[in-house]
Amino acid sequence: MTVAGTPQQPQEPFDTFHAYRPGRPRHAGLQQPPPTRREEVLAAASYAGVIVTGPVAPLVVYLTSRRGSRYIRRHAAQALNAALTAALYAVSGTIVGVLLAFDNPGDALLVMVPIAVAAWLVMLTYLVRAAAAANRGGFRQIPAFLCSPFVK
Repeated sequence: MTVAGTPQQPQEPFDTFHAYRPGRPRHAGLQQPPPTRREEVLAAASYAGVIVTGPVAPLVVYLTSRRGSRYIRRHAAQALNAALTAALYAVSGTIVGVLLAFDNPGDALLVMVPIAVAAWLVMLTYLVRAAAAANRGGFRQIPAFLCSPFVK
């Protein structure tokens, strides 16, 4: 569809993926040279670190590469934001669980455990997809409801 004679660009979905495709330069969409293998591994490690250590691993990667590679900093910041958002959800869920436990502890477990498991599986899915994209030299945006922008 055109507006005033100019074609409209299709909107990209919220979890866009920019990586190497045949015929397309590896650094398409970025204003810097393509990432080195070391940068790709560190970026993927920041996402994998969220699964194991929470916000500690992405914070270490972010602080060590803060003035270095923009590629690593971008991925480490997103991983750190996802870890901090997950921590806030965990604190909120704990508060709700404790309030429900005042009435009936069995019902609190029956309600909160499936919610916690589902939230962890959704977060794990997006972290693995983002780590795989980072390991291939790309970037996959984690949705805003899972990754509030605390760190840029």
